Amino acid sequence: MSLVPPDYRAARRAFREAAEARGAALESHAPSGDCDLSTDVARIGPSAAGRVLVVLSGTHGNEGLAGSAIQLDLLARLDVLFAAHGGLPPDFALVLVHAINPWGMAHLRRQNAANVDLNRNFRDWSRPPPARPVYRALHPLLVPETMDAATEAAFLARATALLEDHGEAWLAARLTEGQYEEPDGLYWGGGGPAAESQIACAILARHLEGAREALLVDCHTGMGAFGDWLVLAGAAADSAEGAFLARGAAGPGDAAPRIEGRMTAAIARAHPGVAVRGFSLEFGTAPARDIFLAERREQWAWARLGTDHPERAEAARALHRLLVPEDPLWQARLIDGARACLADGLRALVGEGAPR
Repeated sequence: MSLVPPDYRAARRAFREAAEARGAALESHAPSGDCDLSTDVARIGPSAAGRVLVVLSGTHGNEGLAGSAIQLDLLARLDVLFAAHGGLPPDFALVLVHAINPWGMAHLRRQNAANVDLNRNFRDWSRPPPARPVYRALHPLLVPETMDAATEAAFLARATALLEDHGEAWLAARLTEGQYEEPDGLYWGGGGPAAESQIACAILARHLEGAREALLVDCHTGMGAFGDWLVLAGAAADSAEGAFLARGAAGPGDAAPRIEGRMTAAIARAHPGVAVRGFSLEFGTAPARDIFLAERREQWAWARLGTDHPERAEAARALHRLLVPEDPLWQARLIDGARACLADGLRALVGEGAPR
């Protein structure tokens, strides 16, 4: 039996049912105005708790079903998690934000309907976005007008030359750090705040009201070795933020691009009166090269053929199989890793009583 919901609608239904069964306060937000594509929020605990754990899914839509599985498991295991405290700890609240990018989750796209990569969109838009000359030069080869032998050969030749000159980590960072000049391109951060970003900020502003301390865990897949998990902090691993989750924490180093517009970092900046520690919780799946090539194929099909074209749909399914494997072993490691990570976070928030 799969531990991961089969699609967005099944995930949403399961999430709301599980939250209601736990007596959670529920709310829904529809970024596109379509109530069938909603970001759902469940809160368990007092309205002005001083300590808040926030677990988010679906910032990247096609990774969202894995995050949904983590949230469903968390709801199912609340009694076990808080048994040492005789129930929910005093002055503590759990907030689960399901499907920040519901359109992308429903259509198996990383981006929203306007091609905005939301985790490159949470930036200060009063400042001009950074230039990305390397990506801009590569864009005609990354998303060509036609995908054929000639364009593939040109892309591979240019990529090979850059790899030889600069190395794999440099090239990966230049491709994935987020770009703001090519609206039909990969990792496009948008031209202003997306509706989904604005809704997420409003949700978190309301649920962090009155808090002294908060931990934000944003669930992602695709980075790291198969079945392994790591925590990417917005600060150095030896800082207070980077050390908050002791196991698996990593700051931005050579292997991780310094991304502008990351959600957890923006929320921390927006709440200077709250000790907000934000992390991306990553689960490794497939080799980075395979994932990137699949992302490029899906991006080309979306940009040149359209969302509903059969070739785009097949490319999206192929990419999704790399990002959220159907392998039972991987799914079991997803849940086990999330349990370990969240237990670390709970211990930091409420003390040593929180079990693994």
